[in-house]
Amino acid sequence: MKSLKEVGTEYLNYLKEKGLSDRSIYTYGNDLKQITAFFGEDKEIDKVLIPHVGRFLKSDELLKKKDLDRAKPTIDKTIRFFRMLMLWAKEQGYIENLPLPKVMMGKN
Repeated sequence: MKSLKEVGTEYLNYLKEKGLSDRSIYTYGNDLKQITAFFGEDKEIDKVLIPHVGRFLKSDELLKKKDLDRAKPTIDKTIRFFRMLMLWAKEQGYIENLPLPKVMMGKN
């Protein structure tokens, strides 16, 4: 099974092919770095479970940068990227079930 980082990199390449701006790819790449900093670069994507995601939503990797609180719009963007990544991974057959808590469902 592929790692979260591998699938995330594939997703970024997919977005680039779809014509997303270089700036958006760059910022989403930073979101992927935050995500893999928490889960680990080698974490298999199908081993990411709802409890892990719940801990990520409360983690310093998501909420802080150099001991300072991140802005809410920045946090929301990272969460949105993570959700889009997982939805895409499911569409690609990398995961069977979405490991997203209810709080993340239905957000754009």
